[in-house]
Amino acid sequence: MSELAAAAKNGDNDIMNHFGLFGIIKEVGVDDEGLLEFHKYFNHPLYLDPSNQFYKALGSRSILTVRTWNPLRWYRAFKSMNERIARKNLTGNYVGEGLIQGGVIIFDRSGTPRAVYQELTGQELPMDDIIAALTVLQAEVAAEEATTSSSNAEEADGADDETAPEEEVVAESS
Repeated sequence: MSELAAAAKNGDNDIMNHFGLFGIIKEVGVDDEGLLEFHKYFNHPLYLDPSNQFYKALGSRSILTVRTWNPLRWYRAFKSMNERIARKNLTGNYVGEGLIQGGVIIFDRSGTPRAVYQELTGQELPMDDIIAALTVLQAEVAAEEATTSSSNAEEADGADDETAPEEEVVAESS
């Protein structure tokens, strides 16, 4: 996911300036050394999800789910995955629960999930698709802010009108 931040830079328009990026982990106290190593690679906030709600939202899929019985495809998939791991200088271990696949969930400002990308073991995340989803959300927010600021400007223009009655400002608390 750190690649997302790098891939999302488009000249001076860094789309990631408009979004928060964080990771969800499912366990601590099992391989804290490995977690610290991961945090060096993924230098963003990490949150613990002990009830696995995010993983459930992503389908609680296991890497052991067989998608093919063709041994040649297995060989190619593992070879490709190992080449990618070597190319990126990633290290890992087999400590802790590592069988549940993750993914990416993109939320809007209100916390509503707007896009989901499920991890497929051994494959790169679809960075172009993720950036496209972020770009759409950014455009929606910009349009919403433009509408809000233009309606605020119209209200301010009306306040300068001598015929506009003065309004009493009342603050409410609940």
